[in-house]
Amino acid sequence: MKVGITEKRLANKRFRRSEEAILRAFFDGDNYISIDRMAAKAGVARSTIYHHHRAVREILPDYEKYILWQYRRMIKKVLQNERLNMNMICLKILVFVLSNKWIFEILVRGGDGRIFERMLLEIRADLEKMMRLPKNSGILFAVYKSEIARLMCEWGARGFNERELEKVRTEMAYLTETARARLKILMD
Repeated sequence: MKVGITEKRLANKRFRRSEEAILRAFFDGDNYISIDRMAAKAGVARSTIYHHHRAVREILPDYEKYILWQYRRMIKKVLQNERLNMNMICLKILVFVLSNKWIFEILVRGGDGRIFERMLLEIRADLEKMMRLPKNSGILFAVYKSEIARLMCEWGARGFNERELEKVRTEMAYLTETARARLKILMD
């Protein structure tokens, strides 16, 4: 039996309804919540929770794996464009976040803002090439990555408000230009 989050499973209304109830119970719980207590809060059987996730501690990692898989598919198509620039990449990432808003809200609410850092790591080589960073730009990239993740988490704390898309894209572009300027200073 397949356990975890997949596109096909989320398309099933019954699965999605159960999953939403499980997530509400998960987030309404204390730091520790048992399967029995979560099942009672969600109004589902224990077996339903185990059908969705191997364990309570697997809920957030299941969503992270799913969204990273979706992101890899999307970004692979984007990176095939030869006239690609940083503004396009920033916009595509933000649109991707908005189109999967409810999953990112789950991850950010669950305290895992590192998802955005993982997303940038997926395209690190491409970003270094576009930003003209040397291959050994580890510290600079780490700072850039954490700043972008902070920005995205702040946006997430406001509910990934679509009206803020342009503002967030502008801030991402500013952080990118700041990283380039820092690099230029270091290389001179």
